[in-house]
Amino acid sequence: MGDKKRLQISLPDNLMNEVEGYLASGETISNSEFFQEAVRVYLAHLKRDQMKQQLRNGYLEMSDLNRDLADEGLLSNQQAITFYEDNLAGCD
Repeated sequence: MGDKKRLQISLPDNLMNEVEGYLASGETISNSEFFQEAVRVYLAHLKRDQMKQQLRNGYLEMSDLNRDLADEGLLSNQQAITFYEDNLAGCD
């Protein structure tokens, strides 16, 4: 894992009691391993939330263009159907 740095943190008693209870329940990981994994999970959660927000912003930015393209496609389809129906009616 490479070089490690020491970090001193403060936790409320109730949160630390939960951590200690979990670690005492038979899990074979140290406090350091527990907090390393907790930080990894939390950072992955933050990255996922950031990606969701970026996607949301992108969809909002593109919404007007997408609506215009859809309207253009709908108009084109309507014109094609009208042309087809006119030609079909002329075949009678």
